[in-house]
Amino acid sequence: MFENEVNYRLAKVLLANLAQFGLVNKRETEAVCNALIEHYNPEFQSAEDASLMPGDGHTVGTLKRTANYVPVKEKVEAVAQWDDAVCECCGNSIKQIPKRKKKRFCSDECRNKWWNAHLDLVKRKAVYKYKCPNCGKEFEVYGNGHRKFCCHDCYVAYRFKGGADNVIE
Repeated sequence: MFENEVNYRLAKVLLANLAQFGLVNKRETEAVCNALIEHYNPEFQSAEDASLMPGDGHTVGTLKRTANYVPVKEKVEAVAQWDDAVCECCGNSIKQIPKRKKKRFCSDECRNKWWNAHLDLVKRKAVYKYKCPNCGKEFEVYGNGHRKFCCHDCYVAYRFKGGADNVIE
């Protein structure tokens, strides 16, 4: 509803500016006002009259600043949709913020605890498979695409003790 009010008032301000510069006459102004009232059906004003001059004290800047305004009643209704939300870790109730992504956890502590307990559900996309140049063992690494050795001992043996001749078992 508020968006319609903003659009309606912006149209009236625009019409007032056109009338001020003499681009529309009084008869045309009243006709356009009647059309606006008919189109928007302004429930937000108790008595709207086409003879009233457009621009009822609100500037375009004021209307733009308040365009994201959500009445308190709508905020309460939006929160009520998620009243049954509970933390997946501890079971505490979670207060949801309207028009935001649904929260699953009540705190960072609960989120970390839950994900550490459910590592099998983590979608790991950066898993790399390599073969160790020192011992020849194949190994998987998560998140490090530049790793070459399966362990630090293989790295030291390869780097400082002559390479593949010093295989660690």
